[in-house]
Amino acid sequence: MQLRIAAIADYVNITGNGKLNIMGIFSQIRATAVPVIHPQMQVVFQIAFEPSEAGQRHVRISLHDLDGTEVIEISGTMEIPNFDGPDPLVVNQLLPLMNVVFPHFGSYEFTIEIDGTELPAHIPVDLIQIANADQSQV
Repeated sequence: MQLRIAAIADYVNITGNGKLNIMGIFSQIRATAVPVIHPQMQVVFQIAFEPSEAGQRHVRISLHDLDGTEVIEISGTMEIPNFDGPDPLVVNQLLPLMNVVFPHFGSYEFTIEIDGTELPAHIPVDLIQIANADQSQV
């Protein structure tokens, strides 16, 4: 299993032939006060699997602050079909998130686990305080 892409963005889709379209990748949110409710974002990641890794996989995605306090946690399963050949099977995953609440200013990160193993992707997002409402980016 090899992680190829991991990001948060404003919008993601997957074309009929499996291409990822990722628009508005970001790692900072600017706001004047907390808590901040971010109306919409999408976590996107791409993983390459080897034939021996086919089967049902448990996926867990969490967002936590740097103190380790979990803000959100979402888990589910994905099915990696049986396949043959020398080339890996590339799987695109996207998770739309609505109205995510960031309770305080500071650094946060998304982590991705598959079958209890944390992938090397730590997707950072910083909530930055600004003084002027004209500069907010929520």
